Amino acid sequence: IPKPAQDENRVYPDSKHIAVIHKGHFYTFNVLGESGQMVDGGVVKASIQDILSDTRPVNQHSIGYFTSMSRSSWADIRPELDALNPEMMHQIDSALFVLCLDEYDVAKQEPGVPISEYDGIPLIRNGLHGEAYNRWFDKSFQLIITKNGKGAVHFEHSWG
Repeated sequence: IPKPAQDENRVYPDSKHIAVIHKGHFYTFNVLGESGQMVDGGVVKASIQDILSDTRPVNQHSIGYFTSMSRSSWADIRPELDALNPEMMHQIDSALFVLCLDEYDVAKQEPGVPISEYDGIPLIRNGLHGEAYNRWFDKSFQLIITKNGKGAVHFEHSWG
């Protein structure tokens, strides 16, 4: 959590949900049951399908943008968001991780072309610098999935 002098690490040992960002809109759903077991894969799939079926346009005013600001600016703004919508901020903060479902379509590796010759630069760029409206850079890691199923992980290193 951004703070003026030094960021604050928070731990939520009872968390059972993930946060999902799609087109700058935030969603959450449980991936662990009451006793810590994983929920059925069909439940996860249905939750993701529901999110992907949301027809709202890209949220050009997504709060994800704030996490890409300088730490001091973000630390100044964060208390205002906490006051405006404390439940939403808590849901994001306490999520196990963030799943970013991007509309970006990374080029596919051509059949028969060895992985060593695949140009993964667009995927790497999207993972590192993807659309800020669809990221929450304060999470320890974000799983990023492109429209055509390519994946990347964005790892926030400072806590580790």
